[in-house]
Amino acid sequence: MRTLNVLIACECSGAIRREFRALGHNAYSCDLKPAEDGSEFHIQGDAIAAILAGCPSGGKWDLVIAHPVCTRLANSGVLRLYKGGKKCNGIDPVKWEEMRKGAKFFGEIMGACTHRGIACALENPIQHGYAIGEHGCGRPDQII
Repeated sequence: MRTLNVLIACECSGAIRREFRALGHNAYSCDLKPAEDGSEFHIQGDAIAAILAGCPSGGKWDLVIAHPVCTRLANSGVLRLYKGGKKCNGIDPVKWEEMRKGAKFFGEIMGACTHRGIACALENPIQHGYAIGEHGCGRPDQII
């Protein structure tokens, strides 16, 4: 088995990182928050910067698994983008801005991986069309 350089982005618990390390891979977690388990294999900082910098053990990442925040991207909450949860009331500008920022981050992760030939899995619920339009990555290739 080949050893992979794996980044688990937007993870501070270390749960997935530990599983990949137990299999013998160079796995690191990355989040703005510190590692909950105090691991030395955690990068506290921006996930995009970590993707661009490559693996601290050397080389580029072979795999990035990311868990970007889905609060304003999920189809299940699309009505929350509107005042009082009703489209007829007009948009809630604060929530739309949060959605735009979340979609931008989602798209930046995908773009950083794609342009470097890194296999990438982004975990998110089914997104609404506004989010998909904002990040420009299109609909998912696979839904599990």
